Amino acid sequence: MKKEGTDAFQTGNFKEAVERFSECLELDPLNIQYNSTVLFNRASAYLKQGLTKDALNDLNEALNINEEYVKALLKRAELHQLQGNFEEAVRDLEKVK
Repeated sequence: MKKEGTDAFQTGNFKEAVERFSECLELDPLNIQYNSTVLFNRASAYLKQGLTKDALNDLNEALNINEEYVKALLKRAELHQLQGNFEEAVRDLEKVK
């Protein structure tokens, strides 16, 4: 499922990517480390569709699982910056630093 989601993302089919990543998360909900990566990928697909609230929820969940997930911190900082939430963006960037 993750590969299918990644393939859909790479071809620009972001809605299908979200569906595949969501299915992947349901397969093994206890595999939290792996699922943090899937959440990040789904958040990226949400962002490509302009669904910032959904993307932020997935990034927050991924970071709840792994608070040192650098790619998720950077993506969340970028999202915060786009939304004008500069203090939150700086906090995430400080964690990366």
